[in-house]
Amino acid sequence: MNFRFPISNSSASASLRSIVGCLLACALFYAQAHTLSAQDARVSEDEQVQSAIKKAVAKLKKNVATLSAGESALVTMALLKSGQSADSPEIKAALNLIVDRCKGDEFKPGNHHVYEAGVSIMALANADPVKYRPQIQTIVKFLIDNQQENGGWFYAKPAHSTDGDTSITQYAVLGLWEATRSGVPVPRRIWDRVAEWHLKFQNEDGSFSYHPVQGSFAFGNGGTLTMTVAGTGSLHVARLYLYPDAKDLEELKKKGLKNGKRFGILEPVDPKSGDSSVDPEKAVAAADAAYRPTTRLAAIDKGIKAGTQWLADRFTIEPKAGHDIYYLYGIERLMALANVTNFAGRDWYAEGSAHLCRIQDQTGGWNDNCGNEPATALGLLFLGKATSKMLGRKPPRPVEKKFGGGLLVGGRGLPENLETLEAGQQGVQVRKLKGPVDELLAELEKADSQQVEAAQSGLVEKIATEDPEALIGQTNRLLKLVTDKRVEVRRTVFWALGRTNDLQVVPRLIEGLQDSEPACVIEARNALQFISKKLDAHEPPDEFDATQRAAAVLFWKKWYLGVRDYAERDDLTELPPK
Repeated sequence: MNFRFPISNSSASASLRSIVGCLLACALFYAQAHTLSAQDARVSEDEQVQSAIKKAVAKLKKNVATLSAGESALVTMALLKSGQSADSPEIKAALNLIVDRCKGDEFKPGNHHVYEAGVSIMALANADPVKYRPQIQTIVKFLIDNQQENGGWFYAKPAHSTDGDTSITQYAVLGLWEATRSGVPVPRRIWDRVAEWHLKFQNEDGSFSYHPVQGSFAFGNGGTLTMTVAGTGSLHVARLYLYPDAKDLEELKKKGLKNGKRFGILEPVDPKSGDSSVDPEKAVAAADAAYRPTTRLAAIDKGIKAGTQWLADRFTIEPKAGHDIYYLYGIERLMALANVTNFAGRDWYAEGSAHLCRIQDQTGGWNDNCGNEPATALGLLFLGKATSKMLGRKPPRPVEKKFGGGLLVGGRGLPENLETLEAGQQGVQVRKLKGPVDELLAELEKADSQQVEAAQSGLVEKIATEDPEALIGQTNRLLKLVTDKRVEVRRTVFWALGRTNDLQVVPRLIEGLQDSEPACVIEARNALQFISKKLDAHEPPDEFDATQRAAAVLFWKKWYLGVRDYAERDDLTELPPK
């Protein structure tokens, strides 16, 4: 493998570290560029970007067959995300290189171990997550087996203890993230250890170093731009899986960085064709139901804020340090995870895309210390808005004032400020009820309750920020409320059923897809996504018709039939219409 990843201890170090972050951005990259000033300027920019994309695609397709396994995996992933067919001869050959390294249940990478594992998962998942599920599972096992006890990763699992490597760890994180999105489960304990490692080795000023040493700066140089982007982004990913209901960070909003819904990072995307559940997914879901994170949400948020502030104080598009594209992709990765368009008062995508168009060479490529093909792949991913597509980004929509003034915006939205729910057009504040889950549910059960929104708000906040497992054991009470005449009660109940970690509620949630109120349908869908861990299964879409609703019912029936106990597989042939 000829990847020139940024590593230490040799002249190859700089290049190996470069693609380390290079690849980091590989998987991630946000694409919500603000319009500049005039319509003509925007059209002109779009034309330049499309031209640059076509040139880069042509270059990579021509050269992919000459690359080593790791480089070809990166290039293949970039081509797939740019709309190239997985059936093309060039891409088929590259995918076969990865398959050849998966023998039985063992993945045998080249010299770059974790780097290659991470990008290999990304390539396979973007080609066909169903066809290549066995290989993805094999590589996931390799990554989990090679995680150090402290939660980080190194070049190969060493016989002796090391502190780990921020660059390598980010590629493990990216690979595992892509695996979960393709339907291959990763236990929450792995994400917990990832968060723990990053918080342990984050520098006091919020930055991250390549080879961190607790309580000191690696190599005496302190943190770097590329590694701070890497470490902060990895904390974001761990946060997604440890606290999927948590609110977006208020600090970003206060700085005017936020764009879109509060839970934009978990906005569902179109399901990959043919995706289906497998037994390991059920096994992990069962184990995770009883898992309680040891790394607290407040600690993760503190680390993310510190890293983001350190970067904001030093923000630049062109660091001119030899790894400009590597750095640019790191920025894009973090901006995608944070779901922001402007950073430090600047439109990072508009500036970054203009920079890439300006420095593209005559062959259609880009070059920095990452190497020509890797840098070109990363440039292509940036311009093609790969992460935006991956995360299902949409233009921000105004928060809707729902029935009765409630603002429970989906299973991921929730009110922007749980302290101030608007009860109607006049902006009346409804303070949330506090107390045990039993008392909050009791309020919802009261047929004449005047505090539905307050109980709703209190219940959501308690589960999202205090005790994610408080609804376990409350299934029967919730099921009695699914036919309640009050829309806000049904919406809350569908949301809550998804947090019970009880597969037996799935038939009721599927029935919820046939609710007469669209808002309830979306809550039922979100709950199915949450309980199945299929956060990318956008079935049905937010704006759906009768055909899409029917297709969604069949989609979730098929999933449920594949994961539940065989003894129970005779009762969901037909669901009664609601």
